[in-house]
Amino acid sequence: MPRRRPLLPEDLSGATAEDLLAALRRARGGELDRLVGRLVAAGEVGDRLLAEVLPLARPSLGVAVAAGLGDVRGPAGDAALREVLHVGGAGTSDLRTVATLSLAKRGGAAASADLVSAWGARDWGTRMSALHCLAAVGDDRAASSVHGWLARRLRARRAQAMAMPTDVVLGLAYLLRHASPDAPALVALVRERWARLEPEEQEWVGEQWPGAAPGGPPPEEVAVPDAELLRGRVADDALLGPSDWSGSWEDAVWTTTSVDVPDGRGGVAAASVAHLAEHAPEIEHLLRALAAGAPHDGTGRPGA
Repeated sequence: MPRRRPLLPEDLSGATAEDLLAALRRARGGELDRLVGRLVAAGEVGDRLLAEVLPLARPSLGVAVAAGLGDVRGPAGDAALREVLHVGGAGTSDLRTVATLSLAKRGGAAASADLVSAWGARDWGTRMSALHCLAAVGDDRAASSVHGWLARRLRARRAQAMAMPTDVVLGLAYLLRHASPDAPALVALVRERWARLEPEEQEWVGEQWPGAAPGGPPPEEVAVPDAELLRGRVADDALLGPSDWSGSWEDAVWTTTSVDVPDGRGGVAAASVAHLAEHAPEIEHLLRALAAGAPHDGTGRPGA
């Protein structure tokens, strides 16, 4: 099998956004992650290239580009990620979600204005990414909005299975990091809506803020948890730590995941995703032949 030429030249200083876009489109399996990882390692050059290609890439590729910008530092990335927060259309929710996270990774509390902007998005994914980031690193400028949202959420909420930390836990964690003057009102809200909390959320309150549970002391006497400890509970490495750019998981999926495809003789055959990509032209010819009802030998080539 012929060796594929490198996706990008060794020297990235002269590479353009068009070069990178072509490389992203050619990447297969874990190559995409390794390509982005190489740009992350390149520092400001990588930051420039990723920022320039972000508005050019389709959303599915843009997610990887936006994630890469979260792990690199340079003067271009922040503005490019901010633009993504206002991108609409089909398939763009994941892109906004990742852009929000990357802004938080790059700026910490200094990204709070961007996180508030993302908190105002219409789609759930972007809003929850913003809430998670606000709970981890945001300043207090969204406290009033989040408190109002939490009260409405607990008023109309139905029981549902959710992974921890849930949206309610994130809202509480954010408010508690900034809520010393308003803590009694938050205690009253938690007690009033206690039955609306999932068992895991009630357990979280019992562990992190035990005085707030029903039957506790008067609201004004309930101590507020340590803000830095709370931040640590939600700012885990899986969220705000460096991403894994080895591509090993994608390589495994690429080579082992199989799908059933027509074998050209009325049956089906299993083929790996990698095999399908490698033989894309032949597969296109075969599908066209099948659609046209033309004779063929099972590969798409004309048959007798």
